[in-house]
Amino acid sequence: MTRWISRILISIVFALPLMLITYVAAKAADAPLTVSLQTGTGEKLDCASCHQAFQDAVTNGAHGNASSDPVFIASWESQGKPAECMACHATGYDAQAKTWQKMGIDCVVCHSPETAGHPLAPMAMDRSSELCGKCHTDAVLQWKASQHSAKGVECVTCHDPHATGLKITDVNALCATCHKELVNDFAHSQHAAQGLTCASCHLPKNTETMGNGVAKMDHTFKVDLNTCNACHQNQLHTGSAMQAQPAPSPTPDAMAATSSEPISKDPMPVSPLGFTALSGLLGIGLGIVLTPWLERLYMRIHSFGNR
Repeated sequence: MTRWISRILISIVFALPLMLITYVAAKAADAPLTVSLQTGTGEKLDCASCHQAFQDAVTNGAHGNASSDPVFIASWESQGKPAECMACHATGYDAQAKTWQKMGIDCVVCHSPETAGHPLAPMAMDRSSELCGKCHTDAVLQWKASQHSAKGVECVTCHDPHATGLKITDVNALCATCHKELVNDFAHSQHAAQGLTCASCHLPKNTETMGNGVAKMDHTFKVDLNTCNACHQNQLHTGSAMQAQPAPSPTPDAMAATSSEPISKDPMPVSPLGFTALSGLLGIGLGIVLTPWLERLYMRIHSFGNR
């Protein structure tokens, strides 16, 4: 009995320091780490230190090159380089002073205001189409008139905001994430056999001049007679078997959009007590294992001293 009591006491001696160290370390890790986003003060968040892939995508994408795109530069210079253009083509545009902080669109345009405690706390992020609409005016106006808007499908549901491309390069595969049955039916159609995709009819190219928020594609996603006439203008009254047929109406299930839950600014904290208890158990186990060896060492030292 005395031996077990001594083993328990030795185990507690091992456990207590481990518990204390674990608790202090867990509390220190829980302390907020503030990173400033106030570029006006000269301090700047180095996003690439943690998000290199995202930073590269922005830098090499249309957002990062918004002020260096040759088409934009030619149009901007032909108009006398008006500063107002930089409201969408630069970061930190000041409408009063008509100045900007950085050429191109940087992370802080969408990830603001500053989140206290980042990176331990999630950075603020505006995922709404309203933010996109500040620059992509016509595209968002068209989207608002679409079934996608009515069903809550936002711009970021389909578009990668960093690389500014589609989240899935295969257009049909992207549409299938919500319209699986319709895309499966389309795969067996004459349209698919001719190499057409969902975008061929539902995202026709705009005929308007690019600029001032005009998108390359029509984002109403509607198919009208003009869409059919682009390919079938000589078949409308011939009775040809190739005559275009109206597409089936999407079902509510097919139109179910992928949810876009906002990132919580206040994540659930992890209590250090759990880690402390775990380290305590580890210390007790370590003490129980080492106690026989310590007893033997003690006996040897004691016997050596009595000689």
